[in-house]
Amino acid sequence: NVAMMSENKTLTVDEGQSKVYGEPDPKAYTATPEGLVSGESLDYTVGRETGEDVDTYDVTITLGSNPNYNVTKTDGSFEITKRAITIKAADDSKTYDGKALTKNAIKDVELAEGDSIESVTVTGSQTVVGSSDNVPSAAKIVNAAGEDVTASYEIGYENGTLEVTPKA
Repeated sequence: NVAMMSENKTLTVDEGQSKVYGEPDPKAYTATPEGLVSGESLDYTVGRETGEDVDTYDVTITLGSNPNYNVTKTDGSFEITKRAITIKAADDSKTYDGKALTKNAIKDVELAEGDSIESVTVTGSQTVVGSSDNVPSAAKIVNAAGEDVTASYEIGYENGTLEVTPKA
């Protein structure tokens, strides 16, 4: 009789797995086996905890049948990071007519699918000949269910320009 001894192997979830909020997950989560020789492989699957909010989620290894190996597994994590966007106030101009020029609008912003800007404050006014800033701030972003997802975004703001030109 020959006694078969199980070999010790390790399997570790790869570090640095992540995505940006609103982007699709990678096709597969990965782990790296250690101690295998050419032609050997381990039977396992890797999956992550459910969730799409900005957060860190568990990535776990599920071992399959590995009768010749004593496998020590190390689970890991998957991070969903904030989506960076810039909200730019609209520009506008007109010829002097004695009335204030205002433009309560922003330019298009690329948000995650299903998300929309519910509100944003835009302040600016120019009455006399010259120009001034049209200033965006305080955006609120919601998902398709109407839930506030503003915290899932890293929001930058860019001023627009309001310009009044002299009468001809």
